[in-house]
Amino acid sequence: MKNILVFALFWVILPPPGFASDTFRVSGYYKNFFTVFDSPESKKLEPMPSEPVIGAVSNRLRLNLFYKPGNRLSFHAAYNFSPRVQDASLFENQLVIAIDPSGYRVADLDSRVYPDENAPVGSFGIFQNLDRALVTLSTGFADISIGRQAIAWGSARMLNPTDIIAPFTFEELDTEERIGVDAIRVQIPVGVMGEFDTGYILGEDVEFGKSAFFLRSRLNAAETDISILLLGFRENLLTGLDIARAIGGAGLWFEGAYVFTGAFDDDKTQ
Repeated sequence: MKNILVFALFWVILPPPGFASDTFRVSGYYKNFFTVFDSPESKKLEPMPSEPVIGAVSNRLRLNLFYKPGNRLSFHAAYNFSPRVQDASLFENQLVIAIDPSGYRVADLDSRVYPDENAPVGSFGIFQNLDRALVTLSTGFADISIGRQAIAWGSARMLNPTDIIAPFTFEELDTEERIGVDAIRVQIPVGVMGEFDTGYILGEDVEFGKSAFFLRSRLNAAETDISILLLGFRENLLTGLDIARAIGGAGLWFEGAYVFTGAFDDDKTQ
């Protein structure tokens, strides 16, 4: 377990005059994280070599574009540019567990801009991420979203058993933007508080074994929000239940999931 010291700087980038309107908007922000990793002393009786303190300075510049030419159609794109200065060992061995952003993407840009894959790794690197590339069609019946978008579920605090498509890890510091995945999604409102949500999340090369699909319903009954999820992912099947309500002045959340491993694996041995 690593001791982690973090300093963060956040700067909102406001669009210049003339770039913000109901039809077209440009926005973004800049963030800086300074992290120090210090290994605790070994509790063993035998003397162990101490590991050096290592650090990292991570920057992220995010640009958001939004365009809505009419009442029914809208476009959204977002791009992250991330220069990093850190110990060379962190480029090859991650001390903090990270989610692979390409896990549910058909194709993607090379995440590392500098140095290239064949060049030796030093203490400086530049990374990129096309995080959103989305078109949304709004009809009187449903909202249809096609492209790279954020998909997440769960109302529980700290741990969400049903949020497995692109979840945040326990060590994640920057949780403002969910990692985008490639998907086709249809959201149908039902009543005042209800919704029917379904879609297909595309994996690499659109292979079924690397993709996912979901059916989710949400309703409100007896002042309680209830969500039921059926999710097929990488040949597995997940069933989930999410309940949230207020009791007096306190909030109550219950969220659980069960996975049937290999439910869609034709080669699975029975």
